[in-house]
Formats: sequence, structure tokens, C-alpha cells
Amino acid sequence: PYQQDQVNVILQSARLVQGLISDVMDFSEVNAGTVVLGPVDVDLRELSHSTLNVLEPLARPAGNRMEFTDGLGGHYWVKVDRLRLQQLLTNLLSNANKFTQNGRIELRMLYLPGPRPEQDLLRCEVHDDGVGMTAVQQKQLFDEYYQVSKTDPNSRGAGLGLAICSRL
Repeated sequence: PYQQDQVNVILQSARLVQGLISDVMDFSEVNAGTVVLGPVDVDLRELSHSTLNVLEPLARPAGNRMEFTDGLGGHYWVKVDRLRLQQLLTNLLSNANKFTQNGRIELRMLYLPGPRPEQDLLRCEVHDDGVGMTAVQQKQLFDEYYQVSKTDPNSRGAGLGLAICSRL
């Protein structure tokens, strides 16, 4: 059991380092304007459920449950860069999970019709039962390298995930 615990610590540390490196690389691409989007037909319900299924094991130890609310009004298929949308959702949901204990994390997807079909919008919202933030923290949330608190154990990472979301 002791060795298994040590292996788990090593695995978690490796995942953290991999996430930090990935965030820095993604941020560099986004800043340089070299991100190339590859739109494909995507079923938003399937994408949402698969994203939540991947994150559910991370939410469970904190006593959190993840849910999907469908506000798409039957508009399930869109042409979008699947990988980037999933990255965006993963960053938002992971951030909510960091600061929520024994609560609910909800992914809402809403279809908003535009004046013309090519101007329709997809709105993705993440709601959680977390600790909340001040107005000042909310304004800085999507700034690069911003962390709510450097001393909070939940405030891990490089502070780039939400900045990447904002730029994508």
C-alpha cells in the first residue's frame, strides 16, 4: 500500500507537470496566432457527456457531481474544432472543480439564434457551488498567470488555463 501511494503521487505529479507544459505551449500558440482551427461536425451532447465522463473521476474525491443541462433546443450538431472546444470545456470545468467541495458543477450549453444562421451562437456556461469570488477576482480571472491565491492549495497550475479559454 505504501508503494502504491508513492506511485500515485508520482503519477499525479507527472500529470501536473504535463498539464503545465501543455498550458504554456497552448498559450504560446494562441499568443503567436498560430492556432489553426479544424472545424468538423460535432454532436454537442456527445462532446459534453464525454468531457464530463473524463472529469468525473477527478470530481468524485472532492465529493462533487458533474451535470449537463441541455439548452440547445434541438441544435445538437455544429461545425467546430472539437479538440479546442473540449479543451475550453475541460479548463472551465476543472477550474470549477478545484474550488468546489461536496457540490454540484453544471455545464450548460445554450443555442442562441442570430439574425442569420451563420451568426448563431453557442453559449457554454459553467456553474458551481464553489467558494465564490470577489468582484476584483472575477475581473482578473481570465488574465494570464492569474491565480486567486498563491497560498491556496487548490490554486495549482500556471494560471494559463482560463487565459487560453478567453483567447480561444
